[in-house]
Amino acid sequence: MWTTRRINTFLQDHLASKCLPQISDTATLRDALESVTFFATSMGRVGADFSPMLQTYFQPCLVSIVTSHWMDGLNVLDNTLKVCRDTGIASPLYSNRDVTSSGNQIFGDANDEYDPTHKRKTPAPPRQLLAHPPLARLVNSFLIGLNELRRCLLACAFPKLRAIFQKDFLDKAKQYLVQNERAVLTPGFLNKKGEAGKLRSVAINLKEEFESCVEPYLTGALDVALGSFNKIQKNVDEVEETMAFEEEEQEEQDMNVVEVDTIQQSEVIDDAAFVPAPEMDTNGAINQAETIEEKLENMKVEEYLEED
Repeated sequence: MWTTRRINTFLQDHLASKCLPQISDTATLRDALESVTFFATSMGRVGADFSPMLQTYFQPCLVSIVTSHWMDGLNVLDNTLKVCRDTGIASPLYSNRDVTSSGNQIFGDANDEYDPTHKRKTPAPPRQLLAHPPLARLVNSFLIGLNELRRCLLACAFPKLRAIFQKDFLDKAKQYLVQNERAVLTPGFLNKKGEAGKLRSVAINLKEEFESCVEPYLTGALDVALGSFNKIQKNVDEVEETMAFEEEEQEEQDMNVVEVDTIQQSEVIDDAAFVPAPEMDTNGAINQAETIEEKLENMKVEEYLEED
């Protein structure tokens, strides 16, 4: 009983209340976890190994450090959109620099060798995000959080991180972008001074770019960080099947167009080659035959009279 009380005192009064709240990076958290794990396993010599209890204390700290960078990125995105909308300035929301996007825009850079399953490294951010600085800063904040996670991987924290990523990160980012779009599309917004028209077009582009590029990239990067390669391979297979199906549909459409053109050309040729035969006047032919017969009879009568 004495040993159990001393362990609880160490975990709650010393570790949870004094040490862990002072840690702000995962490298220090990893060092603390290694030290406490060594101490907990050493207590096993006297039958008091409490290492299974450590994840209860270290998991919330790890999740808090990682997600703090994600929340900072969301706050910067929200504040940037509000300030630009209130001041009527659109220049911080877009960039005019030329961006050369690779063939695989979602999962890599043009100079990197394409790896469908991303087992070797985290995919590089899409280059087209350079044209949208608010989204680029949001992606950078998310990747900083994943870098912190890389230094102290606790498998027990993965489900919590996935839930926060879906509900508190992606959903809030979409909410901020939708709210910004609605605000700039309200009637009378164009009457404000500044780049009101540009703010409208940029708001639409930001929302579309997030849905088509940022969200798939962040989902794939999180799967790589958590080691969910089977899920990544499944997503890649689905994308490849969709692309193959679209290519087959396009080929069928092209073949149908060629067949229609061929049929139309053959119909034109047949129409041009067909020359209708002249209609025969039946009555005229009958009258002409009757006239010939009368002449023959007249000739026979004349010959008979001459013989007489």
